[in-house]
Amino acid sequence: DYFFVTPASKIAPRDELDLNEIEACDMKILFAIDTTSGSVFAHVVRTNGVEEDRYSVDKLADDVAWLGYSEITVKSDNEPAIAQLLKGVLKSLKVSSVDKAMEGHPAPYDSKGNSAAESAVKQAQGPVGTHKSALERHIRKRSPREHPVIAWMVECVAFLLTTSRVKSNGLTPYQRFRGKQFVQPFL
Repeated sequence: DYFFVTPASKIAPRDELDLNEIEACDMKILFAIDTTSGSVFAHVVRTNGVEEDRYSVDKLADDVAWLGYSEITVKSDNEPAIAQLLKGVLKSLKVSSVDKAMEGHPAPYDSKGNSAAESAVKQAQGPVGTHKSALERHIRKRSPREHPVIAWMVECVAFLLTTSRVKSNGLTPYQRFRGKQFVQPFL
C-alpha cells in the first residue's frame, strides 16, 4: 500500500486523505509486509504504479529476494497503480529468484482484504514522524522531504520494525524468518 506525506507534514494512508490532498503530496511511500514473518519494507517513490526506470519494481523484488522465499503470493488491494506494480514485480521474480510467484487480490470493496498492509502502514507512521522530528531537532533545521536522508530514514524505520519490534509470539519478524536475533550495531 502507499502512504503519503502532505505539505503540512501529516503522514497518512490513502484512505485518510481526499483526492486533492493526495495530489498535493510531494512524497509517496510504498509499504509492503511479509504476512508470514511480519517483516516490513518501505520505500520513497516518485509516483504510484511503475516508474519508467522500474524503481518500485526493483525495490520490491529485492525485498522478496532478501526474504529468501522460493514460493510467494503477492497480494494488494485492487487499486490499479498497485495492481500494475505487482504485475511488474511478479515478472521480475519469475525471471530471477522465485520458483513460484502468484498474484492475489481481495474481493472488490473488501475493506479487510489488505488489512495487514494497512496495519503495518499505521505502525510506521509514528516512527517515521518521530525520526524526522528528532533529526530536525538535532540539526536545528527543517529537512526538505526531497533530501536523500528522508528516503533512507523511511527504509531504516521499516528495517527497525523488522529487526526490533517484538510480536505477540515473543519474536521479532527477523527472528521468525532467520531463526536468530539481529545483532548488528545500528547507526
